[in-house]
Amino acid sequence: MTFQEIKEIISKAGFSETAITEMNRILDAAIARGGITEEEKKKLVEMITLEMDTAQLEADIIKQLAGAFKEYGDNLEKAIDKIDEETKGEVVTPSSQSTP
Repeated sequence: MTFQEIKEIISKAGFSETAITEMNRILDAAIARGGITEEEKKKLVEMITLEMDTAQLEADIIKQLAGAFKEYGDNLEKAIDKIDEETKGEVVTPSSQSTP
């Protein structure tokens, strides 16, 4: 695989713009030199690992939010059902409610 092919894969991977820019800088230098240093390889691996870890964290947070919204929706549905049950389906307006 060529450095140019690696650049194309990175550009399609959904990484942050900052990471893509830095990875492209490293790869462009490697292309110009005709090779990549161990330090550059290490930096690329670290950046890719960080981007993947970040993506996993974002996915976990989205999953937690989805669960919270589902629970909220379930609770709201239960509350609506309870109100419906208590009012026997009648429409309740502030003026039709009795005051203590």
